[in-house]
Amino acid sequence: MRAVSWEHLHVIAHSFPIVLTASGTLVGLYGWARNQEPLELWGLVALVIAGAFIAPAYLTGLAAADVVAERTFVSDGVVQTHRFWATWAAIPVFTVAALAAFALHERDDRKLRRFVLLLGVFATLMIGIAAWHGSKIVDGPDAGASAATGVADSEGWASRASAAAGPLVRGVLEENDEAVEDERRREHGDGLQDAVSERHLREMAEHERHGEGADQQDPQNHRHFATAIRFGGMV
Repeated sequence: MRAVSWEHLHVIAHSFPIVLTASGTLVGLYGWARNQEPLELWGLVALVIAGAFIAPAYLTGLAAADVVAERTFVSDGVVQTHRFWATWAAIPVFTVAALAAFALHERDDRKLRRFVLLLGVFATLMIGIAAWHGSKIVDGPDAGASAATGVADSEGWASRASAAAGPLVRGVLEENDEAVEDERRREHGDGLQDAVSERHLREMAEHERHGEGADQQDPQNHRHFATAIRFGGMV
């Protein structure tokens, strides 16, 4: 059997002041609008009971606050914010409960009764805000394990999705690498072709210059040869 903690007691006790304050105020205002005194009195009784439960709800919440605040999955400041609004909600709820008890004692004082019901609207608003902030806290000793399990499940799903998408991503990356490599080869081939063409043009220019030089030297060689022949005949 699981031991009962302050947190469990707070979960049980805090529902009574919330429900009774809201329902008592609404029923009392409805009786006021319909001019039905029994409904107004029923609303006052509900407010008195709500005030009786506000003390155990608030005290068990204070006792459980330190334990809940140590949970790693609870956001910073959530418990402190809930405790702040719970304190300011407990004051008007308890005040309305005390005035409702006095109004029940003075049943003939209709103005006092309806004034208490109007204060009940404010108390309902305050305790509603406190309850809304308290709803952000995960209750129960297994909440941490559930949160950890949820995180583990999400991480497992992410890893499985990454593993499934891995081959596709690798294929896309390989195709991209091949395209980049082809582009580099194409650029290198174009550059090499340009270099060969330029070299070929230079060689052709060199051959042309050498050919012109040879053509210029041939007449001179013929003249020297003819002079040598004539000189030989004279000798």
